[in-house]
Amino acid sequence: RDKEIEWRVHRRFARALAEGLEPLGLPAFVRDFLVGVWAQAIVVATRREGASSETARRHRRVAIDLIASVQPKRSVEDRKRFLLALPSLMTGLHAGMASVEWPQADREAFLGELM
Repeated sequence: RDKEIEWRVHRRFARALAEGLEPLGLPAFVRDFLVGVWAQAIVVATRREGASSETARRHRRVAIDLIASVQPKRSVEDRKRFLLALPSLMTGLHAGMASVEWPQADREAFLGELM
């Protein structure tokens, strides 16, 4: 029963997230990751620890940082900020993917495309 509820919440959240992401014109692989795997990570963290938990907040922050990471860097300062944020982004991505037990081969393929 809990898995069914989690699945329904994930589907609802993923639909709303997809609608919110649409105007951003993200690469399809990033959008699909956010709406699929990452939405699941956020839902799982929220159900386990609560919406205001550190993990749920960190997962939401990683989503924002991931979106920013694929946007054009228009200045040297933008590039510097991106490089400074990259280690935290990667740590957060690895933690979230592990939390939903996303297969290692899929993780590597996503991260390879991201790089």
